[in-house]
Amino acid sequence: MNMKAQIELVIIGRIIKYAIAAIGVKKFAFFINLPYKYSVSILEEFDSG
Repeated sequence: MNMKAQIELVIIGRIIKYAIAAIGVKKFAFFINLPYKYSVSILEEFDSG
């Protein structure tokens, strides 16, 4: 496997991971019945702190 193929796989893997994370955050926000932006700001605070 050449380097270009490996790099492409890594990028695709990251995109899939971020997509799954975004879907998970939306489901989580919906589940606890909060607006999406509000839950994102909480997660960002939690992440930085």
